[in-house]
Amino acid sequence: MFSPDISSTLTIADNIVRECYDWKNADYQAIVDGMQTVNWDWTFQKCFNVEQCWSTFNDILCEAINRYVPKFQLTNIHTKSKITRYSRYIRDLIQNKAILWKRWKISLNDKDKLAYKQAASSCTAAIKKYIIVPKKQSLYGSAV
Repeated sequence: MFSPDISSTLTIADNIVRECYDWKNADYQAIVDGMQTVNWDWTFQKCFNVEQCWSTFNDILCEAINRYVPKFQLTNIHTKSKITRYSRYIRDLIQNKAILWKRWKISLNDKDKLAYKQAASSCTAAIKKYIIVPKKQSLYGSAV
């Protein structure tokens, strides 16, 4: 598959800035016209094997793309968020909730739905408590 080489990257305050082609605003007719004006017989006459022909074609195509396809800068501002490692108790609640959800979806029984809802609410409460306690400790010191 064709992929033009874009090697210009800058790091600014831990954000990566990349140049990307704006294919939506490309002038496709100018690319076609430019490719049709090339004398392909004369161009490939200097090539002695397939790799040279491909390299020559690729150079001409990249030149047309660089000329007629605008570029924009893309900043990677999305950083991977920290993965929360829950305690064993909360992981067991999450697993139990998943089991009860699957049981309810298979059986469509109201009793299984009620069991899932109870497990979901206890799981949500435990996660909220797990998240809030460290925040309170950081605000008020170690004595909560």
